[in-house]
Amino acid sequence: NAKEAEISFGIFANDVIGRNINLFGYYEHEELKFIFEFLTDQLRLKQKGTALDIGANMGNHSVFFKKHFDEVFSFEPHPLVYKLLDFNIGQCEGITGANYGLGANNETREMFETPANKGGGTILQQSNKHRSKNRKKLSIEVKRLDSLTFHSIDLIKIDVEGFEQEVIYGGKETIKKYKPIILFEQNPDDFVDGVSKTAEAIKELGYNICWIDGAHPRFTGNFSRLLYIIRKLIFGLDLSIIEDDTPPVRGHTFLIALPIN
Repeated sequence: NAKEAEISFGIFANDVIGRNINLFGYYEHEELKFIFEFLTDQLRLKQKGTALDIGANMGNHSVFFKKHFDEVFSFEPHPLVYKLLDFNIGQCEGITGANYGLGANNETREMFETPANKGGGTILQQSNKHRSKNRKKLSIEVKRLDSLTFHSIDLIKIDVEGFEQEVIYGGKETIKKYKPIILFEQNPDDFVDGVSKTAEAIKELGYNICWIDGAHPRFTGNFSRLLYIIRKLIFGLDLSIIEDDTPPVRGHTFLIALPIN
């Protein structure tokens, strides 16, 4: 499976995403293939355009996106993770990296590092899971998407550990201008009173929301993760797209936002 990635991925030892790349060639590979088959079948995706990978981590998704787009822009604010991203995307023509995050304002923020998943650091202080005294704090640069210039944008992927709504706020004009397809992660604590505030913000810009049934769950421990990996290796995943503007409260690898017009 690793050969399918067509590059020699640099990974962090004992990192959850790195382990999945070793096993399957890509992280979330089946989900990504399924989404792109759905978008292509529905003729909603303009192939060979431009994609933004916001929260690019080590470049797993950026490299996958390059199979479908002429150019990919990868944003990763963590300085150490960015070095690995730069190495990985440097093996692919047409991917440009940026060592800063995207948010609602142009500013400097603190990021709280997650030891077992360096690309899973968060800017949000109020999350209980990031209050540990052992969490390393980093100073990172954040910019508004609307402060950047692109000739077109056809797809945006956002995975920024609860900061997704801020990315949308900082990119409203760009999103309204180009109407890209948007893929975004949501965790259970991103829902308030059963509603994803990020999904609602995107819907206000003229989008419908879909979600994937059968994608990998958010794990509570190493044993459940191991069982999932074994099941995936043997049986694969049984995925389906649910076109419903009210996704259930749970962890979503991707919610899919499709422009109405």
